[in-house]
Amino acid sequence: MKRVIILICVLISMQYAFAQKTFNPMGQARHVVWGQGFGQNSFLRFPADAQQTIPSDVWNQTQRSSGLHVRFITNSANITVNYTLSSQYSSNNWFSSVGANGLDLYARKPDGKWYWCHPGSRTIGSQFKYSSINPDDATYASDGYEYVLYFPTFAITSSISVTVDSDAQFEFLTVTNEKKPIVVYGTSIVHGAVCSRPGNTWTSIVGRNFPDYPVVNLGFSGVGRMEPEVIEVINRIDASIYILDCLPNFSNTTMPPLIDGRYKSAIDTLTKYHPDAAIVLTEHVGYADMEMWKARKDLVMADNVELKKVYDYFMQKGYTNLYYLSRSDLGLDMSADIGDYVHPNDKGMYRYAEVYTAKITEILHDQESAVKKINAASLRVKPNPNKGSFSVTIPDSFRQSGRLEIFNMEGKSVYSELINPQTDILHIENPSLSAGNYLLVLNNKKERVTGDLVVR
Repeated sequence: MKRVIILICVLISMQYAFAQKTFNPMGQARHVVWGQGFGQNSFLRFPADAQQTIPSDVWNQTQRSSGLHVRFITNSANITVNYTLSSQYSSNNWFSSVGANGLDLYARKPDGKWYWCHPGSRTIGSQFKYSSINPDDATYASDGYEYVLYFPTFAITSSISVTVDSDAQFEFLTVTNEKKPIVVYGTSIVHGAVCSRPGNTWTSIVGRNFPDYPVVNLGFSGVGRMEPEVIEVINRIDASIYILDCLPNFSNTTMPPLIDGRYKSAIDTLTKYHPDAAIVLTEHVGYADMEMWKARKDLVMADNVELKKVYDYFMQKGYTNLYYLSRSDLGLDMSADIGDYVHPNDKGMYRYAEVYTAKITEILHDQESAVKKINAASLRVKPNPNKGSFSVTIPDSFRQSGRLEIFNMEGKSVYSELINPQTDILHIENPSLSAGNYLLVLNNKKERVTGDLVVR
């Protein structure tokens, strides 16, 4: 009788197994791992070649999968996520096991809002199971929902797969190329310590607030310190916004003097290669016990004074894409919003996300307005069409360091000229241009404006 019962159980489990199908994001030809800023389906947050140039302690942190996630659409009534860890994290006693080593799943319903999914059963480092998904929405069975599955924050993840019912639809969503990513470089606060779940890191919350923008979490616990070698790797990501939130890792009295050189070098590098991108400088948020420990308070103030000097230096040079978040802007309640001595609890993470969401909204609005301003002042060409001789009105902001180029429809540059600072109207006599359509491009270090040219 016992053998019969065992056989029945085996048959039932086999039947259940055959009634499912499994998908592995790492096996996809398309780029489906969000939060990976280098176009790879990988558990690494930096490309493998970075190991040769960045400090070893930073490389060790890049192997931890914080911020990485996949998005998919399914109408399955059951979702099982199997995963393995090559290393679990247990070094911070204020950190929950799920927060450091677990998974997290959210669904976006037709109202556009994200809703947390509770795992009916879970085993850290093995499986999170979401059963009996039955929302009060008649369209779920036919169309399904979009889900976002967050990988572990501090563990080193080695495999992950998503299993759904055999009759269910399933599709991983490709990482968008329509919007440039928002890159966040910082400390263990950015990394995600000590929130209760991966979806409660402030970068994950911001990502749900801006679902059309990839958000790249480059928080490196204890070692995010603005080294030029690390900036050079980050510089490979063509971002819309770079958030530099590293001051809490300038954590002893020898480090404030390093802020000036490292931050100036980073801003120069990012601005040189990404002149249209915004850069946000964030002050040290402070310590929970700094009012009871003067040395801590003095260090926070010293760090923030040095950072403000850097910001003022670039603003005096006329930089227009630089933004600043002060400690008072962050506005954390150091008694209620901190989980240990410096890391936000869930309440603090949502406060961080609220402040950054407002700042990102401001930046995106400024960027959109700048584009509209440039388009409104787009190149005026007279006469147009013409026979190869024409005049171009040069906007004020291009008279100091502008260059005008003419491209044919094959993308080849056929004419180039530097703009004299005194030139408001550039006259071009160039009968050698053959009849056809051309693109005029006026560039300087921070702006780019275009216009059409027709030669007959």
